[in-house]
Amino acid sequence: MLAKALRARFEARLAEAGASFPAWAVLSCAIAEEGLSQRELAERIGIEGATLTKHLDRLEADGLIARRRDSADRRIVRVSPTPAARRLHVRLATVAAGLDADLVAGLSPEEVSALRRLLAHLMTNLEESHAQPRAHAPAH
Repeated sequence: MLAKALRARFEARLAEAGASFPAWAVLSCAIAEEGLSQRELAERIGIEGATLTKHLDRLEADGLIARRRDSADRRIVRVSPTPAARRLHVRLATVAAGLDADLVAGLSPEEVSALRRLLAHLMTNLEESHAQPRAHAPAH
């Protein structure tokens, strides 16, 4: 329930700043690892290629990303953020940092550190459980 409420609040604040959650996700990844292929970008974000293409079309129309064919393999399309994307991302990162501060308000630095460590551990558990085949319960 917390994840759902947090996502809704983050989306609302991003909208106030003139962006969307998909734009934030794509730009964050494209800036962190510039020159990713569309396939790599979709994998990093965890969405289907067709869904990413829709988001990239909008971001490109808004002047926030540029797509170009890979010189070594023309089948690959590389994605790069524009200077406008970098400026927008700075604003959006401020929004994210503000929400993060609101979220941990009233917690000590030690509690925040422990929370982040525990959340990272939960994420690792989730990723590992997804990678391993599930044992089926015995039939009764």
